[in-house]
Amino acid sequence: MRRLKKQGVVVGCLGIAVACLLSFTQAAHADEYPAVNVHGFVQSYFAWSDSAGNDTYDIRRAFIILKGEVAENLACNFQIDGGAPVNPLRSACLKYTRVPWANITVGQFKIPFSEEYLTSSAGLDTIRRANVVRSLSYDRDIGGMLSGKVLADKLCYALGGFNGSGKNTADNNQTQDLIGRLVVSPFKGSGNSLDGLSLGGSCQIGQQPVSGNNEGIRSRIGALAKYTYAKLFKLQNEYIFQKYEQTDGSEKESMGFYSLMTCKFIPELQSILKYEAYDPNCAAGQDREGIITLGLDWFFAKHAKLEANYRIIYEELNDKINKECLLQMQFKF
Repeated sequence: MRRLKKQGVVVGCLGIAVACLLSFTQAAHADEYPAVNVHGFVQSYFAWSDSAGNDTYDIRRAFIILKGEVAENLACNFQIDGGAPVNPLRSACLKYTRVPWANITVGQFKIPFSEEYLTSSAGLDTIRRANVVRSLSYDRDIGGMLSGKVLADKLCYALGGFNGSGKNTADNNQTQDLIGRLVVSPFKGSGNSLDGLSLGGSCQIGQQPVSGNNEGIRSRIGALAKYTYAKLFKLQNEYIFQKYEQTDGSEKESMGFYSLMTCKFIPELQSILKYEAYDPNCAAGQDREGIITLGLDWFFAKHAKLEANYRIIYEELNDKINKECLLQMQFKF
């Protein structure tokens, strides 16, 4: 019965999205606004591992996305994931774009923290995001944000206030989280070999529940160094550190990083090498994890690709090395 209810929620959301699409399309022919387009992507997935657990096929994501302008200088973004059995709503927000260097966004959307999380799942180089990103950041929240680009797009900034409790969730305390991000591309537009260099950082601070009615201050910082060359080569590095105040007055510290390199030998094939490390509790010891990912992406059609990742996972706690193979087919529409 619970499974049927979950499926009913997904089907209901898909129905609403289709109804909205039809109404938006009809209105767009009648007037200039709203001018909303529909697109999306589907990712089918297979995972094999030599550790405990079942090898499985899965539909990881099935996104339907409505984007466009509902009025002059007012853009909308509505996303649902039909592959999620619970809480399929991903984004639902409005962005006021009257001032190009000071856009105002309100609703539920991606928080301005972590380059890898801000990258769409359809645009990721590896099938899975780094553990440190998935553990010490989160993709969406409800709130408001001021963002923009200045100095000929050489400086990109974002500053917002959010619930701090994640997507589809009301605030769980009396305070909100403050999140900011700043990325500098000093040589952008120069046309030289350093054109694709970007350096940046993110920070987040707020109070969150620890246990019962107790709350602690949670703060995060992130650093980014990224270099791309002519869409043929990319080197991307991120570091994230978190400090979380506990009920006994102590502070739990977690940290990690990843380094990603991609190279396209021909337009249809991209090779990937990624190393990541994550320590969920710096004081505990014997709980660190390191992962090496070897990957190949085949862009066999304009809107479709096949991804293959081979991951070597070292678990310090069990002093064990596990291996897994991931395959993913993606198409966009």
